[in-house]
Amino acid sequence: MNDAMRTLSTCSVAVVLFALFASLGEAPSANGQQPAPPPPPWEEKIIAEVTLETNLKVTGGPDVLASIPAEKRDLFASLRSWMAMAPDQSLAIGIGRMEMKPKVPIDLDGAIKGGIQQAVKKGGDEDPKFEVEVTKISGLEGRKTSYQGSAPFRIESIVARDGQVLYQIQIFYTAARADDAQRILKSVKIAHAQ
Repeated sequence: MNDAMRTLSTCSVAVVLFALFASLGEAPSANGQQPAPPPPPWEEKIIAEVTLETNLKVTGGPDVLASIPAEKRDLFASLRSWMAMAPDQSLAIGIGRMEMKPKVPIDLDGAIKGGIQQAVKKGGDEDPKFEVEVTKISGLEGRKTSYQGSAPFRIESIVARDGQVLYQIQIFYTAARADDAQRILKSVKIAHAQ
């Protein structure tokens, strides 16, 4: 794997998004507070070209490009991220849209593996086990994987490619939110050039 591919794999949006969701699974404090209001209804959300169902509010993420070493930033034409998190931190969604410059090769296997490995290692699992499945997402070439291990969270992740644009959707969740994570994952659609 060349240096550009290694950068794409390890500088994946997943690593940065993981930092935002590092406390996923910690129980909220219960110091006499009123019970939380019922969750909002599920609805279809459109984030750039990505559409998915959730009952969480999706907001713009951090400036992910700023966290990449300066000498590697030149690989990207643009890089944007969005996130959503349940109030009790039991479910979080990270969405990334990376547009690579024209001659930068894109390795979907490297992108999904690098993102998952970095996230779960930071979660305490030094030897994460997961399988990558070749898939199509809205007709686009993609990869899908699931992680359940010793880290205090689970992950569902998909990446898809439309030319030089790479989309990444990651769902971090606790065991109690597995059905919600699957619902989100199954709802993902990506609009693309025909």
